[in-house]
Amino acid sequence: MYLICLQYILDLHGFYDVNDAIWAVERFIDRFTKETGWHKVLITGRGRNSPNGCVIKPVVIKWLDERGFRHKFTDDWECALEVKRPRKRVCLDIIL
Repeated sequence: MYLICLQYILDLHGFYDVNDAIWAVERFIDRFTKETGWHKVLITGRGRNSPNGCVIKPVVIKWLDERGFRHKFTDDWECALEVKRPRKRVCLDIIL
């Protein structure tokens, strides 16, 4: 396993354990939520070299969805996700 984490890119190639991959994503997201720039990319790969097929990508997507992060694939092979800050929820109190 190796971890490549540039300022805006986290490459999850080489992670075979889902828990390790989520740990890395959590650290990456936590670090960049404190920054102002929000154009981040998670490279999940296709799972082509994984004995069980694509395992990490669906778990990462579920993790992002559960926390309200917006994301979209940046390539035709669906190997990389562009991640954006969750939309702010605006609560308006109506006074009658």
